[in-house]
Amino acid sequence: MRKWTALLLILAMVMLAGCSSFFEKEYTSTRVYEDPETTADAATTEIHNYAMLLRALNAMVASYRTNQVLIFADYDGIIADDLSKACWELRSDTALGAWCVRDIEYTTEQVVAYVEADISVSYKKTEQEVESLKTAQTRSALSECVAEALESQTRTLAVQMNTAALSEGDVAELATQTILDHPLLCVEVPEVNVTLYSGATNQKIFEITMHTRLSETETLSRREKLEKAVKDLAADIDSEDPSAALQAAVKVAEQVSISGEGNTAYDALVNGASDSQGLAMAAKAVWMTMGVESAVVSGQLDSNPHSWNLLKLGDNYYHLDLVGYSGTLWLQPDRDIWGRYWWSTELYPACTEQGFSWQPNQALD
Repeated sequence: MRKWTALLLILAMVMLAGCSSFFEKEYTSTRVYEDPETTADAATTEIHNYAMLLRALNAMVASYRTNQVLIFADYDGIIADDLSKACWELRSDTALGAWCVRDIEYTTEQVVAYVEADISVSYKKTEQEVESLKTAQTRSALSECVAEALESQTRTLAVQMNTAALSEGDVAELATQTILDHPLLCVEVPEVNVTLYSGATNQKIFEITMHTRLSETETLSRREKLEKAVKDLAADIDSEDPSAALQAAVKVAEQVSISGEGNTAYDALVNGASDSQGLAMAAKAVWMTMGVESAVVSGQLDSNPHSWNLLKLGDNYYHLDLVGYSGTLWLQPDRDIWGRYWWSTELYPACTEQGFSWQPNQALD
């Protein structure tokens, strides 16, 4: 019995020694190594080609960033050459850069597997000016931008457009026409100046400045007085009468004296005297209040500067000049007045229907 007990003890010691060596073995876990991703923060952008570089620089300027870090990883091109070319293209070959960038500089640094470029931009426009840059796709949209600036008394606005057709002169003409067609806002006709910024594409920025002398307070005061005068004049006219627009025209013509001083609806309806432009703007102001479609035409009569109205009756437009009114309104088509009168046909709808005359108390068919 003692022999068997001793044998069992020996076997147990051998087994324990074997288990101990088993648990003491080392194990290794392996995986494929991956480069850590570069995490781009608000001031860092990763660039792989020239197109991405241009987009990054344009986005930097559009958001008015003064500093930006660009990381060139697996870049397709020569980094130094492309940086120089892109910075020049941004400042000199794009409308946005030509308009607001004063200078753009950069430094580069090799960081192991990539190149880091620190871009620095200085601006000739304020951050507020860049943020307020408008975008317009059509002439109508551009006109709306001017009208909004006029209403808010913003004296300088910049509008970005993609156009090959419009020049500085075209935009100045369009801005002036917009001013004339908003007589309730325009109690002083501003001097309009337009500066064009462009690049190698059709992308253009038109900076429109409207110089005025009146203070904001005085402008608002005059607008209130003009609005009251317009409402008072239109108060006794039955808007449902087919001849309502013509009745309003007669009231305006009888109330305003033609003089060489004053060129706005305010001068005509509040002060009682204006030139042909102020008279036409006064009629336009009253018709706007009545919901009647019309326009102020700025052109020439016998080679002299002159203004009159286009009035829409039914589906047709007619020329109507209230200067010299003496009891009869003459509504005329283009063909009957062209020669003595001159205007830019691109700015106004055509008047093709047969003209007619109208007198107060006459029924309008």
